[in-house]
Amino acid sequence: MDFIAIGGLIRNLRKQQNIRQEELAAGIMTRENLSKIENGKQSVSKEKLDLLFNRLGSAAQVYFPYMLDEQDFEAHEMRITFSNAEAAFDTAGMECLIKAMEVHPSFQQHSSGGGGGF
Repeated sequence: MDFIAIGGLIRNLRKQQNIRQEELAAGIMTRENLSKIENGKQSVSKEKLDLLFNRLGSAAQVYFPYMLDEQDFEAHEMRITFSNAEAAFDTAGMECLIKAMEVHPSFQQHSSGGGGGF
């Protein structure tokens, strides 16, 4: 994982929202650790990364979808491709994706009852 890119992204999001390091780090880590992360000098666990992004009003998966397992990443890519096809009014593309989603495990309904899995 590129610690410099992650740290830079966190710093940019924090500054865009005019949040001080102390505020973002509070209850998650020390300000010093956050500073090291923002400067690419320290790694960060997935749990703490999720907490930081949540505090910044976002989900880490928006920026780092590769942190998902392979099956969830495929589902993520399908959703993005579907949204792009929808925006382009590509009904043939959407129909093809719906068929793929119907058989993909991430879109399967896990409880009994009606309704689609997505």
